[in-house]
Amino acid sequence: MKTLEQAFAEQVTVISTVESLAREILAPYCSQKNYLLIGRSKTLDSLRDKIETGRYPDLQSVDDLVAFSVVIDTSKQESDVRRYVRKNFNLINIRAGSTLQDERIFDFDCTRIYCKLEDKLGLNTPIFDFVFEIQIRTLLQHAWSKITHPLVYKSRGFDAKAGRLAAELMAQLEAADRDFSRFKTTSRTVKLVTRKDMSACSMITEMIDKLVEEDVIPKELRPSNGRRLGENIFQSIRRDKRHNIGPVISILREFFLSQKGQFPLSTTLFQLSIVALYTNELLEKGSGNRPRRYYITSDLVSLFPIAAEIPNPVVI
Repeated sequence: MKTLEQAFAEQVTVISTVESLAREILAPYCSQKNYLLIGRSKTLDSLRDKIETGRYPDLQSVDDLVAFSVVIDTSKQESDVRRYVRKNFNLINIRAGSTLQDERIFDFDCTRIYCKLEDKLGLNTPIFDFVFEIQIRTLLQHAWSKITHPLVYKSRGFDAKAGRLAAELMAQLEAADRDFSRFKTTSRTVKLVTRKDMSACSMITEMIDKLVEEDVIPKELRPSNGRRLGENIFQSIRRDKRHNIGPVISILREFFLSQKGQFPLSTTLFQLSIVALYTNELLEKGSGNRPRRYYITSDLVSLFPIAAEIPNPVVI
């Protein structure tokens, strides 16, 4: 009879090959989606612990000798990962957190997909019979696992209090994970912000988006971070004019309307905004100790010569 050490040694090449080939398939997808990909092979000590649980009749039954974790933002993205795995691997089984048997237990368990490499060329080698695991975790699930596993589930001793604390944190994060997954819809029920500066920033962004919808401002000029755009424009308005934002927004709107059909794509909406503000003596200059800096390009000056007079230019 072989020892566990001997059996494991015989599998090392297959384990290494499967991990490498599976990573080649998963890595480009995760990079494109901006997901974190974590992969590992079990060590001999870890395998021994697994065998000693009494759940496995043989080495081939251990289905996570090679395991990957795809770390997504929220659970809403899980279906896309599942589709990719189904398309690129030979799917064997899926174990999801929805299979929880006892509602009193906060398992916060991530989805585990068990699969094999596809033998597209009919090579019939052992690497295509090797089952490996792909976990799909949210960021919060990954954080919980990363922190608690070494301290609770793989610690040198058995600490019941640590296990209870891990369960408490699990419950809190499970609730937070649900809130993050439906963040957009839930945020609509939150009380309206009444801070004048935040309301003003929102009004600026809404005015710009309205002009984009009306095909006045080209869509490509609208930056993806609308919050930052609104804040930057608001902070560029003279402090003594911010309390009555309506007339300032009207001036910005009229300036944008005057550019319809001739918007210079070599500039940004923020740069055009500071030209409009400066032209109408509404631009915030800051103080001597803390001047407000503005990024002025040669293209902007060639299109709007007055931009050369804007104070405190950023030196690149």
